[in-house]
Amino acid sequence: MNHRHSLNILLHDEVTITGNGAVLQGQSEINLLGNIVLTLLSNLNSVHEHKSEKMEPGKQEIFLINNLHYILNLVKDSVFKLQLSADWFQELHERIDRLLSRYLKSCWCNVLASLVDKNLRQRKGMMLFVSTYKAVLRQKLKKFNSAFEATCSSQSSWKVPNPELRQVIRRAISEMVVPVYKLFLAEYHLDPEMYTPKSLEDTIFGLFEG
Repeated sequence: MNHRHSLNILLHDEVTITGNGAVLQGQSEINLLGNIVLTLLSNLNSVHEHKSEKMEPGKQEIFLINNLHYILNLVKDSVFKLQLSADWFQELHERIDRLLSRYLKSCWCNVLASLVDKNLRQRKGMMLFVSTYKAVLRQKLKKFNSAFEATCSSQSSWKVPNPELRQVIRRAISEMVVPVYKLFLAEYHLDPEMYTPKSLEDTIFGLFEG
């Protein structure tokens, strides 16, 4: 059964026809269809969860975010939204937020790992030559550049169809990555080797076009 197709029919048709050709009237018919919609939503969500289990970390979260956002927009513009509690919508928003946090942790924490070495300042006093310390810093910057490039490359084919959602995800990545990168360059007086903070941000905001 194509649950998404069924939902589109139920939620987008201005006039709903019963099996015998009569137009549905009254709250009881709306309630009946509302229950059908809820069942379809639950089934559709289960299908998405099952399908996502075979996906790699990161891609799994983006897939689920895409589909939950689709469901949210589909329902909120329909007559059946009145039958869904505020808690239902809140839970859906919170689930999207949790998935986004999971995506960021899964895909971007490792990218930043080389820039957030807590022992770096302590190691500075242990090194006899500034050139040696600078070499360590440059190596960390190279590791960041390599990890950032690899992550962007691996996600270059991922698509987020909704423009607003796409911007939300991009902004979340940018707010996580760019400030740390800028601080690292400024604190250790380094010149960028591959990315300026602006080009780093531009690269992030080019993601998820598919």
